[in-house]
Amino acid sequence: MKCVLWSSSVYFILRAYANSGEKTSKFVGIKLCRPTIAKLASLVWVRLFQKNFLMKKNLHLLMFLALLPAVSQAQISIESSQIKLVGNFAIQSRDTTPDATIVPGGSGSQTWDFSTLKDQSRDSLEFYEVGDTPYASLFPGANVSATLDSFAYIYFEKTDDYLTTHGSYGTLNYGPFTITSTYKYSPPQTIIKFPMQLNDQFAEVTRATIQIPGSVVGLPFDSIRLVTKKERNVTVDAFGQLTTPIGVYETLRSTEVEVSIDSIYTYSSGIWFPSQGTAPKTITFFNWWTNENGLGSPVVQLEQDANGNIEASWLFELISSAKTTTNLLRLDISPNPASQQLRVSLPNGLTGCKLEIYDMNGKLQFSRTATATSETIDVQSFVDGNFVLVMKDKNGKLVGFERFAVVK
Repeated sequence: MKCVLWSSSVYFILRAYANSGEKTSKFVGIKLCRPTIAKLASLVWVRLFQKNFLMKKNLHLLMFLALLPAVSQAQISIESSQIKLVGNFAIQSRDTTPDATIVPGGSGSQTWDFSTLKDQSRDSLEFYEVGDTPYASLFPGANVSATLDSFAYIYFEKTDDYLTTHGSYGTLNYGPFTITSTYKYSPPQTIIKFPMQLNDQFAEVTRATIQIPGSVVGLPFDSIRLVTKKERNVTVDAFGQLTTPIGVYETLRSTEVEVSIDSIYTYSSGIWFPSQGTAPKTITFFNWWTNENGLGSPVVQLEQDANGNIEASWLFELISSAKTTTNLLRLDISPNPASQQLRVSLPNGLTGCKLEIYDMNGKLQFSRTATATSETIDVQSFVDGNFVLVMKDKNGKLVGFERFAVVK
């Protein structure tokens, strides 16, 4: 049930080039300097491990942390009506070196003591109404959104039958690179099917896609696309008492076996070329769900690779509030729709912020630093369609947005 962020995908693209056995890599007829590519890939690698929330292993638990059912029982059944997402804020801790007592155990009735889990790093997730986020139009089927450490927006769909993730959108700055991209699942990846009960199981195949301009990462292609095919088999196979550093819970455990294959495609001279891929990779995820003490989420997740190595994520804190909207400003723009010029009125004190315009494919169309409280943007060169204007502070954090259309 992992949501693989596009940052990890960019790293895979760079690393694949760097791992060539030749001094130069002949890639679709273009020779790349292997030491240069290796240097770029290493730079991304360091950044990814400094920011744990960018790695695929973190997002799975975070996607569940703000579910709030209202009942408690030994063998949990989680219903769609019990889950309240919007307004909740969760903090997840990670333990990348759990001790030998942290193991999945068998199926059926079990008892797990995970009280020795360590608080090595933390991530946060906050849920919002989808209409209060700037990139909702990129994920038309989503009806709930969440921010991950103010770095990315994740989009979900919740119905009476399931909770799925449609993908994410965000911007990364590392080294000389700034990458803004969309990561989409097709079909949406299932997080949970309702009601969730012991012995439930399901299987699915999804494909996750990210596409970035080659120039963004210094590669000689118009575009680079990574497609990850995932075959997933999920079973709710155990129940019992679980102890964590913050409490004791009656739980259901789901076991998920995920087999993934990555494929790279490059776009040059109007043609997509299949370029490189990976052998199948198998990871097993174990998730302990509870609905005790106002929770309805996995309080612990273990990730086990094919060699038996385990890493853990666990719920450190959950805050529920009546808050249903983001702190983002809704920018004052006119006219809307625009045909020639778009006028933007900024609150006092926000000059020096950067204004950016993206189309509905997530492509940057305009960027400029605001120098006054009233800015005029020429949109005559824009094609007819829908756009989103975003405002970022001097540190690159999103502080405001508004949607608009260009009609000529």
